[in-house]
Amino acid sequence: MKDNLRPGVYARCERESAACGDENAMAALFMACGEAEPGSYILTELYGGEEDLTPREKSAAELLLRGGAGRVLLARYKEGENPFARIAGIKDKIFACVCDETVPEGFISPWLYSLTEEGRGGFALTGRAAAREAAELARGLAHERALVCGPGVRLAEDSGCDPLFAACAMAGAVLSSRHPLTRFSGMEFPALKGAQLLPEEEIQSLLRAGVCVFEEACGSVRLIRGLTAAADQGMRELGATLGADYVLARIKGCLEKRLRDGVTAPQSIKDQATAELMALREEGILSDFDPPRCQAEPQDPSTCAVGLGFTLARLIGRIHITARIRA
Repeated sequence: MKDNLRPGVYARCERESAACGDENAMAALFMACGEAEPGSYILTELYGGEEDLTPREKSAAELLLRGGAGRVLLARYKEGENPFARIAGIKDKIFACVCDETVPEGFISPWLYSLTEEGRGGFALTGRAAAREAAELARGLAHERALVCGPGVRLAEDSGCDPLFAACAMAGAVLSSRHPLTRFSGMEFPALKGAQLLPEEEIQSLLRAGVCVFEEACGSVRLIRGLTAAADQGMRELGATLGADYVLARIKGCLEKRLRDGVTAPQSIKDQATAELMALREEGILSDFDPPRCQAEPQDPSTCAVGLGFTLARLIGRIHITARIRA
């Protein structure tokens, strides 16, 4: 098939960011309250006696907790309210924000760009039942930390499809991925019992837009390809974003100590960064890398601008990052 977007093709990209990997396993779950009272609840485990939760809320929270979230902040909000305001005080602890279908693009986008501006890791996830809506939302968000999921998936053979459960399952997979080279494409999701059937042409259209598409295959529900909604084609692969986060976190960790010790000479910083990149290659995280470029900030000697170029193992595309690392 011409322009086939199933797994196998990756692109070159450039990325400037101070974001790094985050192992915080806390998720936020935003759901419209409907007739219920708005409010926030911290969930750490479901015992079966949560009378205050609707069946849909309980199923969504359970997917997150079983998938990899240590804690879930369930935030019920009124129509028209920005649910992200409910986590303003603990935003540094939230790694995945899962939004139901009522949260508009206009509320999700500012949160995504705050992740970049503030140098925080994390993702915003949502789902749409209609393929056209999912594709339009992904194109509208156009961010490497946005995961739009579709179509709907089922938690039982006799239940209806719900795109929120696809987003929750995807969030759990991201939260539980402790290795930077986790393969999301073709990943099996045992908790899901079915997925909405789509024609291949529609699947290709969704993949082209950067949507995470689930389908039934070989008797199980699988993710066709782990994609972000990034406008840059090179960062469409979820593995590229997570892998770049991991590499940058390692580089920042080793250089911050050098800067705290007063070592600011560019050559010394470059040597340390090179040693860490070599270690990452030996561990099988990187297949190769360019010599790092290091330059002290004239206005702030405790800050060093480091330029990195590397190829993650299993990915073809080159990733370029410029990070400003402070003591």
